[in-house]
Amino acid sequence: MNPGAGLEVIATALPGGVAASKAAALVSAFNDRGKEWADEIDRWSTSIASVAKTYSESDDAAKRAFGK
Repeated sequence: MNPGAGLEVIATALPGGVAASKAAALVSAFNDRGKEWADEIDRWSTSIASVAKTYSESDDAAKRAFGK
């Protein structure tokens, strides 16, 4: 995931301006934050899947305990 891909053209589009001098930092920030966000979503997904599995196992155990 590289959400900053393509932003380096800012330097070409606005040469000599403040935006041009900040383009590389913007690309890096977008890419870094995008990766951090994606990593966090992966951790959240793993956590939710684990909780869902535990819940399902607990529910199955309760059904067996009550003969259902």
